[in-house]
Amino acid sequence: MLEFRDVPEGGTISALAGAARDSGVRTAQVPMHRNPYVPIPSDPAELQKMPVNKKLRSQLRGIRKGMAEEGQLQLKRVSEADPAVLERFYELESAGWKGSEGSAIKCNPQLRQFYAEISQAAERFGYLCIYSLELNGELLASHFGLSHRGRYFSPKIAYNEKFRQYAPGHLIVSEIVQDCASRGISEYDIIGVEDDWKMKWASAARPKCKYLVFRPGLPGSLAHTLSFRLRPLVKKLIRR
Repeated sequence: MLEFRDVPEGGTISALAGAARDSGVRTAQVPMHRNPYVPIPSDPAELQKMPVNKKLRSQLRGIRKGMAEEGQLQLKRVSEADPAVLERFYELESAGWKGSEGSAIKCNPQLRQFYAEISQAAERFGYLCIYSLELNGELLASHFGLSHRGRYFSPKIAYNEKFRQYAPGHLIVSEIVQDCASRGISEYDIIGVEDDWKMKWASAARPKCKYLVFRPGLPGSLAHTLSFRLRPLVKKLIRR
C-alpha cells in the first residue's frame, strides 16, 4: 500500500490516486484536519488590518513601540542553503522545548539530512526562503520557509523563548506577511492543524485528505477489505 498524508483536494496526488482508481487499482480517500492559510492583501490599507485577531493586532503594536526604545528590529531573508544560516536555525529550534523533548531537527541525524537536502533542492529551484528576525543582532525567531507559485509555506518555525514577552512567533509572522506582500505573494500557508495561534492569523482553512493506493491483486484486495469493510463493521459491533 502507498500512503499519502496531508494532501490538498484537487492537487497532484489526488489526480494520481484518481488515475490509479481508473486503472482498476483499489484506492481510498480519508478526510484529515483542515489546513489554515492567510490570504495576503496587496492593498496597504487592508494589510494594516492583519492579523485578523484584533487583540493580537493591538498587542503587536504595543510590542513594537516598546522595542523601538531598545534597539533595531530587523527581518532578514536568505535564499541560499548557507550551512551557517541553517545551523543557526537548528540551534535556535533545539534551544527550546523541541530540543528538550528530542523532536528538534538537530536531535535527529536523519531529519537533519532531510532538511539539508530539501534546502539544497529549494535553492537550486529558487524557492528557499529562510527568514530571521533579530533585535540588535540577537535572533528572536526564524522560519525555514519555502516560496512557490505565489504562496509562502513555513514547514519549520522556531523562536527564542528568552524573549517570550515580545511574542516573537507572532512578531516574525507579521514581518513576513509584510515582506510577502512587497514581493507579490498572495497567500501564507501556515501548514498543519487549526491551532489557536494560527487561527489568530488565518481567515480560512482548506480540506486535506489521506490517500491510500493498494497493491493490485489479492494482497491489496485483502488489505482494502480489512481496512474499510471488516474493521468498521467490528467497531460497530463492539459499540453495540
